[in-house]
Amino acid sequence: MGPVSAGPDPAVPHLLVTGAGGFLGGAVVRAAQAAGWRVRAVVRRHDPALEVEQAVIDLAAEAARPALAAALEGVTAVVHAAAASGDDAAHARGTVAATQAVIAAMLARPGPPRLVLISSMAVYGYAALPAGVQVDETTPLEPDPALRDAYCRAKLAQEGLARRAAQAEGLAVWALRPGAIVGPGRMRTARLGIALGPVLVMPGGAAALPLITVEDCAAAVLCAARTAPAPSDYPVVAGTGCFAAVNLIGADQPSQAAHAARLARDGWPRRVVRLPLALARAPARLLALPGALLPGLVRRAPGPLRLETFDARFKPLRYSTARHADRLRPAGGGDGPESGTGGGGMGATGSGQAQDSTQDSTQDTGHDTARGPSADTARDARKDPVKDRTNDRAGGPGAPP
Repeated sequence: MGPVSAGPDPAVPHLLVTGAGGFLGGAVVRAAQAAGWRVRAVVRRHDPALEVEQAVIDLAAEAARPALAAALEGVTAVVHAAAASGDDAAHARGTVAATQAVIAAMLARPGPPRLVLISSMAVYGYAALPAGVQVDETTPLEPDPALRDAYCRAKLAQEGLARRAAQAEGLAVWALRPGAIVGPGRMRTARLGIALGPVLVMPGGAAALPLITVEDCAAAVLCAARTAPAPSDYPVVAGTGCFAAVNLIGADQPSQAAHAARLARDGWPRRVVRLPLALARAPARLLALPGALLPGLVRRAPGPLRLETFDARFKPLRYSTARHADRLRPAGGGDGPESGTGGGGMGATGSGQAQDSTQDSTQDTGHDTARGPSADTARDARKDPVKDRTNDRAGGPGAPP
């Protein structure tokens, strides 16, 4: 008789990663493989670049439920990095409905795995913040999602779904809110300003950029996947769930001007036009009053002409990295952020667009959609102010990076 296989080692984490073909999802898969984890990737189409087991699933389709049930077999943690891009209809299907499907499949299992939700700093309410204050996980969420973009509304809705599952159904949730995720070929961010071909029009120039490298972000995700979230940011009314939010930001937070100077060494921008912040903000302020009377007018305006979006991108603020360093420092120290408020600059350069939560460019799954986030989810997002918490933080639900 041949040797009997002992089967998978239960001590080895088994990770399910949605959005595994995206910028961050792919980095998480690679980091987990390098750490010796078992990894199963959820993709919309088979990806030959991913050298792991793949489950081809359209998360927003009806057929996703049984497929997800099979994909979750043996899994100890789920990294949900899948999301759509585009308008409210696209996000309703590819972000909100997909998240509903993932959470429902997890809760259907006895002893559901841990959820690591890739959210965004876009969930915060920036317009009410005075310039120069520190943003952390206690910063209030966006109080008026209708004045923000579809991306912000979808991220608030995602967090609302996860939060309710944690509070009432026993799900353990990390809500990770990255700033602008940068890496090889993706170093630009909407926080720099407005790109007009080779020219960058920069409002202000002194605002710190909440950047994090894709490698550091993936390391924090893996740390969350193997760590029980605690304490909970919201009261748990039933079960043993937990909802813990952490902003993911690197210690190096260069100014707009400093980061643009690094990018210029690779050929873009060829020219930077810096505008005084008050002058650059004036058009958005002028639109704010008629926009309050005619909300559709503001919703159709480009981001920098919407006051809330302008403030989310360009208001000079400080960003705490304390909770990230305290709760999600990689084992053995690693390259996580130093505790405190970042400053300085990143050494990496490149010209591509960063995965940035101030705009519609974070996770990708390419799900089509046919409707916007429901009124209930938008209303729930507004009804759940972030309660005063004792832990330090570097961003929270509802803020664009």
